[in-house]
Amino acid sequence: MVDRGGVTDASLDAFFQSVSEITSSYDKQRVLQRVVDRLSATRGLGSHDEHRALAALVRSEVRR
Repeated sequence: MVDRGGVTDASLDAFFQSVSEITSSYDKQRVLQRVVDRLSATRGLGSHDEHRALAALVRSEVRR
């Protein structure tokens, strides 16, 4: 989905809803990390800042 572009708010909502239903923390982390690895916005970020960006995404979903 991310690789193809054209991601809509509705598709992101559906994606994060699906991710929130993954019960394994390890599996959830792997899915979210793969998304971050493919986002062009994270290119050039150091590992620490990349992890901070991912953590911010997760925190924003927990609050919904």
